[in-house]
Amino acid sequence: RFRTALGPELDRLAVAVAALPRVLCLRDYQSQNLMIDAAGRLRLIDYQDALLAPAELDLAALVFDSYLELADAEREALLARYWQARGSAPDPAAFALLTVQRKCKDYGRFRYVTEVKHDVRYGPFIERARTVVLGALPRLPEAQRPLAELLRVLPIDVALEIAHELARDAALVAPVVVEEGAVVWHQHPHEAP
Repeated sequence: RFRTALGPELDRLAVAVAALPRVLCLRDYQSQNLMIDAAGRLRLIDYQDALLAPAELDLAALVFDSYLELADAEREALLARYWQARGSAPDPAAFALLTVQRKCKDYGRFRYVTEVKHDVRYGPFIERARTVVLGALPRLPEAQRPLAELLRVLPIDVALEIAHELARDAALVAPVVVEEGAVVWHQHPHEAP
């Protein structure tokens, strides 16, 4: 019953995200993949899953990084700095959409690794991901309010587990493939050939 109600709402989330402009994203842009080398330069690692996605995907992954705690004031300062550097007005709706998508994915991954693979290192991050999803729900655009309501009224563990199962990265982003040293941009799945 829950899947029947949640599935179409997650499809609407995917369509809303797919309609956003896309840029090259790391997909896993978080503290453990950002390194400072001996010369003090920032280096990115773990970028083999790079893809075309809304810029807010990497932004949500970074400012709601499960592996470190930021005070709300620090997060707001980082967001303000990002939007200033980008030279455009913030898009709170897009940011909320991508925050819900990214953190549902994190929640499911952390539960799977902890409960199925028995890797308890990820256990502490389950509640952080859940808290971020719940915090982002009120900022979703009007068209996604039914999703927000479903996630609020269902037992949260059931809702997030279903959301993680049903969310498909392929429906949200366009894959990027490196072929013979060149980046090949693949067409987004929601676009006609």
